[in-house]
Amino acid sequence: MTEKIWFPLVFFTRWISKSWKVPHWRVFCFHDVPDRESFETFLNYFAKWYTYVPFTNGVQAIMNGRVSTTIASLRFDDGFLSQFEHALPVLHQLGYSGILGVVPKYVDAGRLIGNRVPDPAMNWTMVKIWQEHGNELANHSFSHRRLVECSAEEIENEAITAAREIHKNTGTWTLDFIYPHGRFSPFTQRILTNLGFATQSTIVRGKMNSNHPTDRIHGDQVDLTRPLLKTEIILRLGELSPRLRKAALALKRVAHKRLKDPRHDPRVT
Repeated sequence: MTEKIWFPLVFFTRWISKSWKVPHWRVFCFHDVPDRESFETFLNYFAKWYTYVPFTNGVQAIMNGRVSTTIASLRFDDGFLSQFEHALPVLHQLGYSGILGVVPKYVDAGRLIGNRVPDPAMNWTMVKIWQEHGNELANHSFSHRRLVECSAEEIENEAITAAREIHKNTGTWTLDFIYPHGRFSPFTQRILTNLGFATQSTIVRGKMNSNHPTDRIHGDQVDLTRPLLKTEIILRLGELSPRLRKAALALKRVAHKRLKDPRHDPRVT
């Protein structure tokens, strides 16, 4: 019954949103990867529209003004153990690569400190294995603080300390920065640019075209427990004008009410 509700809504959003056939770059952002099947199913579903490329290739495409097709990159924030256990084997099997946002404090502790449920994190051996399989690393700050609430000195310390720890344990100096909690401002952008970071990634939704600024790379957060049709709807809604988005959200609320109405449940006789 759920799919019967989502199908008309997804076709409606496809109709009113801009075509995904127009060349652009998108970054899918993952946190917990609950199992291999849901991750692989996600990749196969969106492969209908996208060719998966390394993060660096996507950055080069927008910088050179050569986004000539629809491409997507895969980003993994925080270093969840589930990313290593479930996402890495699928990436290796399918020949794709992803960029991992490393938080050294989490890696050292073996868990995501500060979460309500402290999920297990990768250790440095796993981070190196991730890299050895052809994947990239990014600086996700040393302790995952909200940089918009920090002073200039604190921002510099978070970024520089993380960079040094990542280099010490992996041999890599990364110039890609992912904002903790996705929070950024012109102030943080200026400081990180002055430190020499080539890219700064956010969780602002949406597609990116040629010449998109590299100090605010978009990132579409993905919840692998959601139905794929609902994920597609969320992505397409994020690209609409405010007026069209309001109309689509109203339709989504109607669909949600129908889901809860027992009169539309085939199990109720």
